[in-house]
Amino acid sequence: MTETLKLEERILTGIDLGESHFREFKSALQRNTEGKVEPRPVKEICRNIGEVLVSFANADGGELFVGVEDDSTISGVPHKDELLDAMKLAYSTYVHADSPIPTPSIKLFEVKGNKILYFQVSKSTGSVHLTSDGRCLQRFDRENRIVPPERIQQDRQEILSREYDRNFIPSATLKDLDIDLIDGIAQQLAPGYSPEKLLQFLDLAQFGPEGLILRRAALLLFARDVIKWHPRCSIRILRVTGSSIGTGKDYNVSEDDMINGNIVSLLENSWDALRPHLARTKFQANALFRESIIYPEDACREALINAVAHRDYSIEGKPIEILIYDDRMEVKSPGRLLSSILIKDLKELKGAHQSRNVFIARVLRELGYMREMGEGIRRIYSSVRSFELVDPEIHADQASFMVTLFHKSIFSPKDVQWLNGFTDFHLTKDEQRVVLLGRDGRLLSTNDIIQVVEIIDTEEFRALYERLNRKGIIYNAKPTTRGGKRQVPRFQIRPPQEAQQYLAELQNALLEIGQIEKFDMPIAKKLRDRISSNSPYNREPVFSLRALGYVSEMFTPLPRTAAIWTKTSLSKYQSSSEPDRLKGTVTYLVEGRGFGFAKSTDGESFFIHASEFNDKSDWNKISIGSVLGFQAGERKSFGKERSAKLIRILE
Repeated sequence: MTETLKLEERILTGIDLGESHFREFKSALQRNTEGKVEPRPVKEICRNIGEVLVSFANADGGELFVGVEDDSTISGVPHKDELLDAMKLAYSTYVHADSPIPTPSIKLFEVKGNKILYFQVSKSTGSVHLTSDGRCLQRFDRENRIVPPERIQQDRQEILSREYDRNFIPSATLKDLDIDLIDGIAQQLAPGYSPEKLLQFLDLAQFGPEGLILRRAALLLFARDVIKWHPRCSIRILRVTGSSIGTGKDYNVSEDDMINGNIVSLLENSWDALRPHLARTKFQANALFRESIIYPEDACREALINAVAHRDYSIEGKPIEILIYDDRMEVKSPGRLLSSILIKDLKELKGAHQSRNVFIARVLRELGYMREMGEGIRRIYSSVRSFELVDPEIHADQASFMVTLFHKSIFSPKDVQWLNGFTDFHLTKDEQRVVLLGRDGRLLSTNDIIQVVEIIDTEEFRALYERLNRKGIIYNAKPTTRGGKRQVPRFQIRPPQEAQQYLAELQNALLEIGQIEKFDMPIAKKLRDRISSNSPYNREPVFSLRALGYVSEMFTPLPRTAAIWTKTSLSKYQSSSEPDRLKGTVTYLVEGRGFGFAKSTDGESFFIHASEFNDKSDWNKISIGSVLGFQAGERKSFGKERSAKLIRILE
């Protein structure tokens, strides 16, 4: 037998339970200056009624008891009937006319001879309500607080957005879904499952009295015609010429693509449309083209997936937008950031995560589009940093969330110029940081290096220093300095021109020795005999070759060494009449150190070294004014002379 709770029972039980988030008591009495109890002014009571009902309507609904004290004592409403009538109308007269609350239930009844005026108002899901004097109040536990109206709107929108993908759509059937797509996913996730079983397994459908009922998430993910269920399940990709969008005659959008479809197809098709924008093709003088990556694919794909998985689908009038400018890419998704996630935590890469679209996120996780929850932003940053680009920017406002990727190096033009001088040394990221730190002759301390590469273990520092030292790039400029003083500056980076010359000398020593199968102690001696005594490679030439990537861990030649032997040996037999050979006059010599300078017929100065002569004995035959034939080095060090290669005496 079903029992019905009568209103009188509800009221009495509520009084016994006391005040709460959903219940408030208001006294209709006050003490005058003489300490006597008397009725409160009706206007004051009416103002209280309006305030409390507005607070409840803006929150979760609730009930108001007028004539009950805070401690649940029933004191009654002693006012005359016409004043009671005014109180009953307070829900209208003391609430702003432009924001009326839902009509409350109102009941006047007696308990032990005392009148109690009872109001019950439901939660409002549409308007934000104000009191007659324009204040916006909302119930928080047992308090009625003044809040900005937009905050209530935002909270309601967030609740709507969280519920959007989980709602069941009774009018939808399996015929509305792409069954072939679901079958393919079933084979991937649960072989042998029917579409109905897979949808239930993914919690996208349930069986009800009338059969299978689909959640909205199932339609967003797999619908044949998703526009029927969501008009903007889309991604718009715009290519903008310049750094901002113009209007009118200055409108500068060169490409504008709108990709529509269910989420699974949207991810694939939009990625295919976006990917060509991640690289630029430049034509070179020889009519060949070179493709350069301007945005890391992993970062862009992660930003795309993040937008699709976490956008606010309850905002049905806006698509995701990807704007590609000359200097940046913006991925903008509809909907504000969830209130439980702080933009500060995202920027600090704390792994903050909470899914707005729980059911969509789960399926994308099962399909492998998303990996560890909360790791998307971290992966974007990691990918960008691996390309030595400036960090992304994350922006959130009340209507959208945006990730911006920049096509800008973390290095300044001067940094890039300096690092380009060390291209042939194949520096790691940490080695690059140290080399940059020592630019322009700055002396470095152990602490300087440890801090710039963010290492703690002293052994890591020693390994890093040893690699750079064996590559001929760093050296101890103050060898008399005692160990243990980590703050004393004593290490120096060789300028790129100097480092290149020592490397060229080592490469020519390899050429002179000729092709070998293994680098052993006798080979090390032959190398030392062919390089200058002050060369950084003179102490351990084979270990230096290994650090430089010419020799394997087993001390066998690597392809880079074979390339030197093959390329240089062929070059020796080129005719001096070939267009890439130059002619120049010796202008300066340091005979004791085996180097000097020569000026070509077009006025360019070249660095010459004894090791670059085809016939090493020719070095002892030249003098200032001698005419040489040579090839120019393949790359010019910034601000320094190019090296002459394959030199021979002409006059």
